Amino acid sequence: MKNQICPSCQSTCISPSGHSNLLIITESPTKTDIKMGRLFSTSSMFTTAGYVLRKELARVGLDLSQFTIVSLWQHEPNKSEECFRLGYETVLDNAKNKKAILLIGAEVVETFTHYKVSDVSGLQVDSPILSASIIYALVNPSMALARSMGEVRLGIEKFSRRLELDGLA
Repeated sequence: MKNQICPSCQSTCISPSGHSNLLIITESPTKTDIKMGRLFSTSSMFTTAGYVLRKELARVGLDLSQFTIVSLWQHEPNKSEECFRLGYETVLDNAKNKKAILLIGAEVVETFTHYKVSDVSGLQVDSPILSASIIYALVNPSMALARSMGEVRLGIEKFSRRLELDGLA
């Protein structure tokens, strides 16, 4: 999918990637993602969230290529409700008919579950908005380097086990 220009602020939007029944919803693209034109565009340890996420998914036998990836903010976050709405609608469109969803980051978790990520990180959650039968919440993987890798690792392990139980991985 070709990247678009935000009709509200004229920023370059990062289009969702992948065509899978598994979905990752992340908060916003990094400057590198915007420059490269796709989310988690590099596996460099200097782009922390992507590096940690790739590493931890690989540990449980998963890869980003197995997921559709979409961002709540389609470009760098700003104070525009219209820009937020664009991302929100894009997420909803991409979440249709997904079997499993991994929500990553505080804003994403709170937007789609109404829980604080600190209360539900690593757990399966319900969403009044999303309809997938498997939805897990996770702190932003870049937080793992500042706090504890265990929280991210455990959440991804639980998500992976549930995918296996349901025959999705």
